[in-house]
Amino acid sequence: YEDQHVKKFLARFAGNTLAFGGDPAKGADTEQGRPMYPNDYLDLCEIIGQDVIGFDAGIWTPYRKKNKEGNLVPAYKKDMKTRKDYKELVLDSEGQIDDVKKYLKEYKDAIASRNSKIGVTGFYGCLLQTLYEFVIGMNDFMMMVYEDRDLVEEMLEESTVHYCKTTKALVDGGVDFVFIGDDVAFKTGLFISPKLMKEIWVPRMARIFEPAVNAGIPVMFHSDGRIDDIVEDLIDMGLSCLNPLDPYGVDYVDYKKRYGDK
Repeated sequence: YEDQHVKKFLARFAGNTLAFGGDPAKGADTEQGRPMYPNDYLDLCEIIGQDVIGFDAGIWTPYRKKNKEGNLVPAYKKDMKTRKDYKELVLDSEGQIDDVKKYLKEYKDAIASRNSKIGVTGFYGCLLQTLYEFVIGMNDFMMMVYEDRDLVEEMLEESTVHYCKTTKALVDGGVDFVFIGDDVAFKTGLFISPKLMKEIWVPRMARIFEPAVNAGIPVMFHSDGRIDDIVEDLIDMGLSCLNPLDPYGVDYVDYKKRYGDK
């Protein structure tokens, strides 16, 4: 219902802060269209006191497959169960990254035209969540990690290569910070064992961070749940900010004591 709140603030329809139509954060089953128009977003920030605008720079890995008419459509029906199914998928990396470049320039041009000091970021990077929530399905993904790990790693690697390019595109385009997200935990702990996470996920996420870290661009990371077992790994990658600190699963006072100066 964010679009309704935005409409009340602006007294006009402007979509929500991730999209002019739809809500990419809540689903990847349909094409979401363009992000909120930057001048609407800047007007909203001036009203509510927010100091950054952000857009969907690829929250979900852009897997596509052909429909009955032969057109490429989002492959987010949780029906990829085998390597044969995987071979039917197409990764539209170039198309998504072209959009990242286009919308980042559009947002930065709007900020400059208003002499605004508001910053800009892009939201992206759900390499694990795309698979379990949309492409494969949670239960089948958790089984596949153990029964066909090679296939899971192929998909994670494909996503990683794509998201490394996304980070570079954002950095080259002059983003103020990058906002990478991937929900990897319950409120009690990681979805998969810490050992396995450190083998198949941590090194790949580090590579996604790398172009920003090397350029001195801050990295913000989001995951719901209790991620105690990978916080130090994230810090080692070059993490600047962690979001959110869910009080139902995270002892944020302890986090502050242990990690506040890192």
